[in-house]
Amino acid sequence: MSGSAVRPGKHGKTANQAVTHKPGKRGGQGSDLLPIMVGMVLTLGFYAAIPSLPAYREFVTRYFCGHPLEYVTAGLFFIGLAILGRKMLALGAERRAFRQIDEAAGEPLARTLRSLGLVDYLLAGIPPRARRTAIAGRLRDVSEYLDGNPTQNEVGGHLKYLAELAAERMHGSYAFLRTITWAVPILGFLGTVMGITIAIANINPEQLNSSLGEVTGGLAVAFDTTALALALSLVLVFANFMTERAEQRLLDDLEEFGISLSARLGAASAAGSPVMDAEAEMAERFSSEMQQLLGEQAAVWRESLELVRTRWVETINEQQTELAANLQSASMATLADHSRSLAAARHELIEAVNQSTGAITGSVDRFTREADERQTEQIAELRSLWTGISEQLGDSGDRLREHHAAMQAQTEQLSRLMSDEADLARLQQLLADNLATLQIGETFEDSINSLTGAVHLLTSKAGKRAA
Repeated sequence: MSGSAVRPGKHGKTANQAVTHKPGKRGGQGSDLLPIMVGMVLTLGFYAAIPSLPAYREFVTRYFCGHPLEYVTAGLFFIGLAILGRKMLALGAERRAFRQIDEAAGEPLARTLRSLGLVDYLLAGIPPRARRTAIAGRLRDVSEYLDGNPTQNEVGGHLKYLAELAAERMHGSYAFLRTITWAVPILGFLGTVMGITIAIANINPEQLNSSLGEVTGGLAVAFDTTALALALSLVLVFANFMTERAEQRLLDDLEEFGISLSARLGAASAAGSPVMDAEAEMAERFSSEMQQLLGEQAAVWRESLELVRTRWVETINEQQTELAANLQSASMATLADHSRSLAAARHELIEAVNQSTGAITGSVDRFTREADERQTEQIAELRSLWTGISEQLGDSGDRLREHHAAMQAQTEQLSRLMSDEADLARLQQLLADNLATLQIGETFEDSINSLTGAVHLLTSKAGKRAA
């Protein structure tokens, strides 16, 4: 607030004492509790709608549900959107009210009014729903200030004071949003640090294959949180810039409107004055100074925005450089530890292999000696067994040959016996024929006796041969 804008009126009032209706408060800036509640509701609704998304469900789940920091980042983002949405709604109402008052000021009846009459006429034309807008509050402030019947210069100073006060309050109304815009990328870099810490903590040189998934999971957390935070911060920064620029344009239009009415607001106290021309010249000078001030304010705003953007870019570049350096140092340290661990593991493996090879060689030699000894013993046993078997086979062969000779002798005896039996059969047949002949010749008894003797003789011969 400029010190030159605080000027006493004719009745001893200062500009500060006259300002009872604050344009910033009338403009709907108020408490930040409502945007926080709306942002929380939007966050809950967004996460409730993720399972029902028809497309990109896996993508949204990965970047918004992978880590608790992503939930916090999304919540801050939606709170920022709620603040911007509230400001855009307020800007729409302010723009409509300003358009109505501007149209009312251009009516023929309004052109004939001066000072309090003009302000009261403009206030009466404001709809009830627009009574809490910034321009309505500005008109009420001017109306109360005009009760002291100030000069035109004092009216111009008071308008300048109100313009500075509105600019300061507009800048202050973005403090919470600027804090959110600053906090979102910081949360992303915090997620990067946590993800890298998780990845480094999960590296296990002894079980690289099993720990590789946990390491990549930690790196995924690091880069996903950073990507989400940077993307959301870009949206907030550009939305903040557009909203702030629209609000600044409204303030500029409001100041131009006040400058256009400044001569008519102070004309009542100067009517009939011989210094009218001088005051008109002063009004024109004030108008030019006000335009110059507005141009300077616009330049300051542009410089501030450019400075904020430059600092933000520098901060991101520094953090990216620091992150890259930390990643490189951590990777080099991890690789060095991994190389040392691999060398130690390789040395231990070689020693274990050498020890195992020596033990296996000794076992093989001992087994070979024992096998040779067992083989020699088995060969000796087989030789002795074969010798016994050979002897037994020789004895069996001799006995078989003896049995074969005996069988041949018995066969010859059987052959001779069979031939004797054939002779006996012929003799019996002959005897039968003889008996028949004897019976016929009535010499049966003699024939029987001779035949019996012959039979006994043959039987005795056959028994001797068989023996």
